[in-house]
Amino acid sequence: MLGGNPVCALERRSLAGRGLHVSELLDARLEAASGLYHRDLVAHYGCINAIEFSASGALMASGGDDRRVLVWDVARTLSGGRHPVVPMVSQHLSNIFCLAFDAAERRVFSAGNDKQVIVHDLATGAAVDVFTEQQAVYGLSVDPCRENVFVASCENGRVLLFDLRMSLAEPHSLAEQGSSLAAYYSAMFSPSEPQLVATANSKTGAAVYDVRMPGRVLQRYGACRYGAMSARYSSDGRRLFVLRRRLPPVLYDLMSPTSPICQFDHPFYYNSCTMKSCCFAGSRDQFVLSGSDDFNLYMWRIPDNPETKRVSRAHAVLRGHRSIVNQVRYCPQNGLLASSGVEKIVKLWSPVQLPDSEGGLTFDPETERSSRRIPRQGEYVDMVVNAGDIFGNDFNQQSTDEDPRMLAFFDSLVQREIETLTTETDSSTEEDGAPSRRRGDSSDETADFHSYFAAASDLDNDPTDGCAGVSCPVDNIISRMIDIKRSQLMRAARLRWRRAAGVPASSDEETAADGFHSRHRRVLHKARYVWLPLGGAEVSSRYTARAPPAAASSDDSDGAPAEAAGAPLTNGNTKDNFSRLNRRDFRRRNYRRRH
Repeated sequence: MLGGNPVCALERRSLAGRGLHVSELLDARLEAASGLYHRDLVAHYGCINAIEFSASGALMASGGDDRRVLVWDVARTLSGGRHPVVPMVSQHLSNIFCLAFDAAERRVFSAGNDKQVIVHDLATGAAVDVFTEQQAVYGLSVDPCRENVFVASCENGRVLLFDLRMSLAEPHSLAEQGSSLAAYYSAMFSPSEPQLVATANSKTGAAVYDVRMPGRVLQRYGACRYGAMSARYSSDGRRLFVLRRRLPPVLYDLMSPTSPICQFDHPFYYNSCTMKSCCFAGSRDQFVLSGSDDFNLYMWRIPDNPETKRVSRAHAVLRGHRSIVNQVRYCPQNGLLASSGVEKIVKLWSPVQLPDSEGGLTFDPETERSSRRIPRQGEYVDMVVNAGDIFGNDFNQQSTDEDPRMLAFFDSLVQREIETLTTETDSSTEEDGAPSRRRGDSSDETADFHSYFAAASDLDNDPTDGCAGVSCPVDNIISRMIDIKRSQLMRAARLRWRRAAGVPASSDEETAADGFHSRHRRVLHKARYVWLPLGGAEVSSRYTARAPPAAASSDDSDGAPAEAAGAPLTNGNTKDNFSRLNRRDFRRRNYRRRH
């Protein structure tokens, strides 16, 4: 049943009369797959920050840094067409962050960094309405029963309820964060009870509001101290999948807000650097998906056993992207997955073979692994200094070619974030094993982070875990860094909680943990930030520089350096001066300048 190519059979089959057989076939192939067929859609000129399927699955919209909204005809795309059928006429003034279709598929909504919500007519491509907001808009959702009503989640800590029939009226404030101004990253109407809206806030986490009671939280999920960046309903509206920064994704039953159904993890999964989304997949929503900083898309199967509270291995790791994967959406009508991120492509995934597709239902390390070389942080600085401002993209050139500088920027961002993760969690650990409060990071979140790694380390060593001992291929240097840091954090967290519980640890664990802590205390003291003006312009980038070696002369170092004040270096032409200096001399000169 799983062999062969069923594309021709699917084309001849009427979905209206025999849709159940198609769903069963797609589900069976998803269950048996460790990979999927995939193909690229090339049309954008920059990063793609938003993708969305229409309710019927006939259309897909995409938008990103090139400020354009492109609408794809899915049937034409599957048959070999690579170009959007309807490019929207009106463009944004800055990056697009979110998209949404109405239920009738007559309009598509877009919003982003320019503080505007534009309503496009799908028949003509023209803008039929524009709403302005005070800050950037990160999320959009249209009421599935009332196509004139939609919500927008904003950077200034508000979720606004709009009605197209009252375009000149002030929108209703469904949720507000008050003086904290913590951003709402997503908002979604419930597919079964449209009066309910699920939100994800950067500070208070996931919550559900009722549009009939604006300003009042109907229910919070998890603890309000854990921030969230995405919250998605299942198709029946009974479950909520929540994506969190630096912590594993978690699944909730709407009726059990304090006790999650399950948490999902994988040895190389990491989510910290960019804004990401998540989704359900399968005809019964039996899978959940999320992108990762290690360039992969992870698909977990929701366990049938309610006693299973943690899944430590992904059901499938979808490889093929060449940079961070941010967005993912599933179309239940045809079993398609769409993903996008830092690259200029939308990648379609399918359990059946598509025209001009690559890959298969099994992972082949020879063909699926990315061949792109990932530069180190120092190499990226050289690239920026020699090439100019990375953010000076000219989208008028209409180039769909891969931008190596943009990819290198996010490579450097991930590497720096992973190193910061280690030093922050290490510095928050005190001698008695209790977490200390840091600026911008609550002690409760740090405690949860340590407890998670302690539990994950025990789970990975549990022989009863069905996925224990499964080898995971290392795709690139970022995957290797994530694997090393996770192992170190698990070992340190396990020792920390054993000390707090009064359980003696083995001498090997004590030695390894002490070496880990002392090594990263040194790194924390050595790290400092050096501001680099690019081409004489205002400072727009930071680079983590290392202190000179301990053997340097006494006038170079007078103890552990403090963090830089952030003053720009303005001695003439900085680009030419920097290119004539090696990194060691540059660091010494900057250190003398500040001392």
